[in-house]
Amino acid sequence: KYIDSAKLALMHDDALIVNCAFVGAIDNDALYAELSSGRLRAMQDDPLDERFAKLPLYNWFSSNSHTGYNTEEANRTASDMSTATLLNLLETGEDQHRVN
Repeated sequence: KYIDSAKLALMHDDALIVNCAFVGAIDNDALYAELSSGRLRAMQDDPLDERFAKLPLYNWFSSNSHTGYNTEEANRTASDMSTATLLNLLETGEDQHRVN
């Protein structure tokens, strides 16, 4: 594990962990202990075990467990849109995908 209980303990209270790496990068038991105590919050693309589903959404959010649209094509489109938006913001300061 890249992030174990000792590394999680170094994080500031109420920190938000966004795991964009891979499932298993963070020790599940250590992460669950921190989330269930309310000290840390986290988001991960892949749902973990059933314990995490019982946590409130303000402590834990997994986009794949709460949505049904995560196909390869949808993820590629979202990635392409994000990349295009970032490049456009850097070049022109405008966001062509802005909603409001």
